[in-house]
Amino acid sequence: MVEQPTLLANTLIIIGEGFWVFSIAAQLLKVRRTRNTKGLAPVTQTLNTAGTVAWATYFAINQLWFPFSTNVTMFFLGAATLAYTLSDKKKFARGVVAILIIAPATSFMLVKYPAAGGWIGMIYNLLAGLPWLIRVIRRKKVSGISERGMFF
Repeated sequence: MVEQPTLLANTLIIIGEGFWVFSIAAQLLKVRRTRNTKGLAPVTQTLNTAGTVAWATYFAINQLWFPFSTNVTMFFLGAATLAYTLSDKKKFARGVVAILIIAPATSFMLVKYPAAGGWIGMIYNLLAGLPWLIRVIRRKKVSGISERGMFF
């Protein structure tokens, strides 16, 4: 039997998922408006998008439909951001290679270990975010990265 979260846990899930959606939406809007993909790595975008698939799997298994639907939304927003990133000729090859490696690996793990979807999503999001965070702190530059996206 699936145990549903408490009211407090549901509230925190809604707030957290809302921040994720606003973050990726702000990034997509900035990329769409400026066509500036500097600072956005295709590998990072691919990991984040694959992470949303893993999280959606976890939430679907646990019948948590609001976070499931927000992760599906984030998948499409992330895929659109990835598409804009791949429009940069210099990033295209790295992006295709990242997709060719990460997508099958994610599919295999989620088919073989569906209950580990949350862990897979967390690891992917961590791997995607750490180099970006280190670069922003070290260089003190956020070129191409949405300030609103960072806030959320």
